Amino acid sequence: SLTKIIIDSLNISEMKKNLSFDKGDKSVDIFNKFLQQKFRLNSPLLIDFLRNLQNLRSKGSAHRKGEDYKEAYKKFDKKSLSKTFENILIHSITMLNTLEKGVLKDEK
Repeated sequence: SLTKIIIDSLNISEMKKNLSFDKGDKSVDIFNKFLQQKFRLNSPLLIDFLRNLQNLRSKGSAHRKGEDYKEAYKKFDKKSLSKTFENILIHSITMLNTLEKGVLKDEK
């Protein structure tokens, strides 16, 4: 569900306007380039989190779980489902705070 809200809801077509992108770029790549080009925000940890979250969804709930899912899950694993979910939520909040500081500051 977080992937739907955070990644799948990005307005990619709007982000592409007047910016440089490669034809094969996926949503997280486009978002990264948008942040860099429009706001001069370079946050590899934020982008890694988004890629890991997208990969977890792709390997987990969107498809049958296998070895690829276990590898994706390891990026977030805190030895219990509740702690792992808490970890993902904390990363999500950190990401939103980073965006607020890096993007919204330019709009004030």
